[in-house]
Amino acid sequence: MEVEKAALLCPVSHSGEVFMIERSFFNEKLNIPERFPGEWTFAGGHYSPGDKDLIATAEREFREETGYEEGIHSQKLMFESKPVLYGKQYLIHFYSAALEFTEGPFRPHSGEVVDLRWFFPKDAIALITSDTFEAGLLNWYSRYDLGNEKYGPHKVTSRKFPHQTLNALEFLLNGK
Repeated sequence: MEVEKAALLCPVSHSGEVFMIERSFFNEKLNIPERFPGEWTFAGGHYSPGDKDLIATAEREFREETGYEEGIHSQKLMFESKPVLYGKQYLIHFYSAALEFTEGPFRPHSGEVVDLRWFFPKDAIALITSDTFEAGLLNWYSRYDLGNEKYGPHKVTSRKFPHQTLNALEFLLNGK
């Protein structure tokens, strides 16, 4: 099985907050449900041949999804993951980093991201593991008809729980 490479950037502020994005529910460009619809996660995505390495992938994707144009520094590999997602084997690197400016200028990418904000890791964990948040996501999946058969392997009938995001938050919270 061919391995797809991806990377995520997990910016951390001086106060210990982490910068996260809320994914949109539907990809209008591709006319399919978004991956991990409605979830709070870290900005990131697929490696492109023009990327020097996976750190460059994480930075490029972060900039594309958040509109951030200022300095990114102190990048450090936290851990790697090798999940099978959507029938493909992945190699995903999670990088912590510091941003030159923690108060903007951020703007969600028009299609993939609906919100972005700083969270303390324990608050992000509490939010994304709450029954209320999960019920809200399932309600939106139904309202957007994301389980429609026309979406084939991209249909969403249940939450694809964000274990990778939780692992990154736990790492940032506990240093492991």
